[in-house]
Amino acid sequence: MLLTQIVSSDDIVRAIQYLLIGDSFDEQRRAILKKLETDTVALQDVASSLNLLISDLVQWNWPVEGVRGVFHRNLAGKYRCFHEEDYLTAIFLQHIGAKWSYHFKRELRSLFDVLIEDAKANCSSTSIQNERLDMQRAEYWMGTLPDEEDDVNNNASDKNSGVGLKEKLLNLMNVEIDLHQTLHPLMPFTVVCADLEDFGLLISHEIVHKFLQLCGVPQVWLDFFDRFLKQPVYHKPHEPVRQRQRGVPIAHSLSYLFSELILFGMDLYVYQNTGIFNYRLHDDFWFFDSQSSKLQQAWALMNEYANITGLKFNKEKCGSVQVLSSNTTNPPNVSVVDSPLPQNYVKWGLLSLQTNGHFTPDPRAITPFLDEMKERLSSVATILEWINVYNKYVAFFMSNFGKYANPLETSHVEEIVKIFQYIHEYLFLENNNNALTVLTNLIKQQFPECFPGEIIEAWFYWPLSKGGLGIKNVCLDLCSAFSRSPDETRTTFTILLAKDQEMYNDSDDDDDGDHDHDGDDDKEDDDGTETSMTFESYIVECETDLAHWKDVYTELLEIKTPTLPVLTKVLQEHILSFQGQTTLLPVQDQQYENKYPPPLLSWQQREKELTEAYNEWLVCQYCKQIESTFGQLDFIASDNVPVGLISMIEKAKINWNKRTK
Repeated sequence: MLLTQIVSSDDIVRAIQYLLIGDSFDEQRRAILKKLETDTVALQDVASSLNLLISDLVQWNWPVEGVRGVFHRNLAGKYRCFHEEDYLTAIFLQHIGAKWSYHFKRELRSLFDVLIEDAKANCSSTSIQNERLDMQRAEYWMGTLPDEEDDVNNNASDKNSGVGLKEKLLNLMNVEIDLHQTLHPLMPFTVVCADLEDFGLLISHEIVHKFLQLCGVPQVWLDFFDRFLKQPVYHKPHEPVRQRQRGVPIAHSLSYLFSELILFGMDLYVYQNTGIFNYRLHDDFWFFDSQSSKLQQAWALMNEYANITGLKFNKEKCGSVQVLSSNTTNPPNVSVVDSPLPQNYVKWGLLSLQTNGHFTPDPRAITPFLDEMKERLSSVATILEWINVYNKYVAFFMSNFGKYANPLETSHVEEIVKIFQYIHEYLFLENNNNALTVLTNLIKQQFPECFPGEIIEAWFYWPLSKGGLGIKNVCLDLCSAFSRSPDETRTTFTILLAKDQEMYNDSDDDDDGDHDHDGDDDKEDDDGTETSMTFESYIVECETDLAHWKDVYTELLEIKTPTLPVLTKVLQEHILSFQGQTTLLPVQDQQYENKYPPPLLSWQQREKELTEAYNEWLVCQYCKQIESTFGQLDFIASDNVPVGLISMIEKAKINWNKRTK
């Protein structure tokens, strides 16, 4: 396949873009890659080099002296061993892995089409079930492998990002729980989550080889993949070089592919035998159903497959919860279901699933991060570094509280407000539970003569590029994440069911059935006479036949645009001034122009929209205070703004490898 394809400069650019998304390269090496990305001549040279490497594939191997492994730590506290390969090798392996990923994703999606043929035949094309199957195919079946079409259109980091899919999954689970509680209020709904322990380290090279062999991969590629897996590594200079005997090199597209193929076997094994679909993101699993017996069978099959392939589940991260009826009085906070399902909590990020079907922040999961955050804040050298650490942790918490999943319901926002109150009490108990009090004290200690009086609140939150300090305002951040404005109404499954019940009752009250019926609303008895469908039978068809239920289902799953403040003409002028724009929109068009373009399913686009919405809320909240203090919003002349320094500060990564005291 790839042996006859010519590598182009565009292929090199896509490979570089993927490498820049990951964490394999430090800032210095990333800067070189970014420079290479825009150098036309250099790109062509690299493409020519890759063509030579592919044409002589049988000769490729790792350097005899080995590849150095360096451990990096992320904010979540996990250590990963990255390898310092040369640029050409990294680009070459990324390109090869991407091309094979495209191939396998196409083939395995075709297989899924065969698997769901019967299910598709048993439901309407405009039903919830059909939408569910389409979504499983498009988003979650081999979902973290890249799509060639998206890569060609430069969407590599969007649709197939594990981050984006994780947010969509949280939204999906909320919608599925809501649907079940509406249609089957007396029947519990079980949700199971699972995680593989040390998955990347435990992958068997022999099983990868056998799987690829069964898929018909040519011998020349099988040999190449074996050499790739048998990577010679060392960690310290003059340390003996050791050859990898198990596991895959981290942060490689080929490694992701082999991992996905191993777990695809588990997904297929479970789906064929139980009909349970595994919503899997890398080695994290979520699956749910109203029939606990099917879930127990699925869990048993997953453990059987893991034992066969030499894998094991992390018991601490595997859990199950029975979501009870919304009518249950005084339900327990968490109802871990009986064995043989895993006996722990169901978690998403820093949220735990409760028996009422709501995901709520879990203080127990947050405390370790707060201890570390407290140490880091106390050990920083500068005020801007303090703000950078604070903002990074706030962004981490927000993301893991589901901020990017979808605009939040009021109850969820209230839970997040409470947990941030807890966070600030934990961190700043001696400073009125307020980050601004800490900052004020730091500023007055370092610059006593410059700030003799009170420091206005607005200046702390005003962006660094606009002359402020740029600390994140949690409350304003949540304003943009509300699901809708107060006067907006939205159809829910509960409202839809009530409307359908009312319509059914009205039609049932008509005299002698003289009203018109849809063909599906009547059933025929054995003697040939028609009888009206009962409402209970009607409910059964909500997921398989009724288009208006599917419409609400898809509407609830949509990633909506953030909520924006209502703007007067004066506020609009302030926002345009803040954004550096000069053209004022007509007031009569405000309602239309105040909305963002149709939403994309990209988590990066979602983040961009939330940032823009946050800035609008910021201007509305503090423009008067800024004007009364400084006379105007742009109180710092653009020529005096150190753009390069500010950009460096905002993009600077915290060294998570540096241990706190």
